[in-house]
This record gives sequence, structure tokens and C-alpha cells, in this order.
Amino acid sequence: MIILTIINVILFILSIIGYFGTWRNLQILNSTDDAFDYEENEEGRVELNLNRGKRVTIIFSATDAEVVGAYQYDRPDVVRIIRFIRYYCELHKVKLARCNSDLWGEYRLHTTLYKVGYRRSQTGDANLDYESDKRWYVNVVSSVLGWLSI
Repeated sequence: MIILTIINVILFILSIIGYFGTWRNLQILNSTDDAFDYEENEEGRVELNLNRGKRVTIIFSATDAEVVGAYQYDRPDVVRIIRFIRYYCELHKVKLARCNSDLWGEYRLHTTLYKVGYRRSQTGDANLDYESDKRWYVNVVSSVLGWLSI
């Protein structure tokens, strides 16, 4: 009985932390302006200028946006990248069904797996699906990471 109470208290604390972390991330994601400096090099390939002279290549397809070298960017850059993906999809009339926290979670999943050395050739670039990932376990982990705002 005591163990169940302890587990419930821990889960309650984690849910409160997750709620406020998600709220903070969404405030940041939703407060970014939509003035983006970018150029399209070829069909679907975009070079986005970030802060401090950084540039990121994003390849847009019919089903996803691939952020090349996703592991290289910090939190403010990732926020800008996710906002740009949403902006670009809306501009080109592409339906982006996922919420910002799910995109954040999938991005963080890619970068975390890359940093721990798991399949670096596949996890170095983040493929952010517009609808949802084909693998259920990726969707679950992405949603949890986005919800916890890790």
C-alpha cells in the first residue's frame, strides 16, 4: 500500500512538471515571430538563416521535413526550426497535423539517440513527419518527450 502511494505521488509530481514544461515550451514556440530569412535552392530544399550566423538545411517532401544535421542546434535554434516548418507548410498549403510539442518531441528523440551513439547515420538528421511516424513506439516516445518538454 505504501509503495503504491509513493508511486502515485511520483507520478503526480511528474505530471505537474510535465504540464509546466509543456506550457513553457508552447509559450516559446508560439511567441516566435514569423519573419524568416530563407532561400529555396531546389524543389523542397530550403536554407534557413538562424541566429548568430548559423544556417540549417531543411528538405521538405510530401510527408515530412528533414532537418539536416539536427544534432548541431540548441534550444533557441530548434524553436525557430519548428516554427519555420509550420510556417513553410502553411505557406505551401501542406497539412501539418502534429502539434508543436509532438514535433519538439520527435526532434529531441532524434538528437538524443544521435548523442548516445545509436545509429548515427539515421538519427543525425531529424525526419519530422507531418501526420505521425509510421512506428507506434516513436510516436509514443516523441509524445512523452514533447509533453515533458525535455
